[in-house]
Amino acid sequence: LKFLGHVPDPARVLAAVRPLCAAAGPIDLRLGGLGTFGTRVIWAGLDEPSGALKGLADAIDRACIPLGFKGEDRPYSAHITLARVRDAGRGTRRAGGSALKKGGKPPEVGPTVTAAPPPAPLPFTARDLVLFESRLSPPRPAIYIAQAHLPLGATGPVDRGDTRQDSRADTP
Repeated sequence: LKFLGHVPDPARVLAAVRPLCAAAGPIDLRLGGLGTFGTRVIWAGLDEPSGALKGLADAIDRACIPLGFKGEDRPYSAHITLARVRDAGRGTRRAGGSALKKGGKPPEVGPTVTAAPPPAPLPFTARDLVLFESRLSPPRPAIYIAQAHLPLGATGPVDRGDTRQDSRADTP
């Protein structure tokens, strides 16, 4: 719901966000169509008619400002980032696996994504918020490690120090 960047004191962020999650409750969502941000980011949209997800995102944004984080100035766009196309200087590969030359232009993914038929809607319920740490390890994709799980609609314990590698995708 919010990219924070470097977090010197995660406990302060968790203390600010925990009551917001407890007050929110589980959120019914539906995975919707595909799209791109620019030429490098592929996303799946999230439909959520109640507005609860946007409300939680806005509340988290406001709660993080006094902690020294910049407030969001773009309109909220509920989505899940599926992939990022890297530039050739970072090891971009063409379809079929052949490497682009350093300094080469990454492929344009927008037309392919927008021309694809939309996926079938997939309903699901978000039951917790996860604070992820991203570890950059060039030339490999970033590794995302769950640091805390905050239940939506409950004041249960916070799971700290989870070192499972939840994803090796180059997405937040």
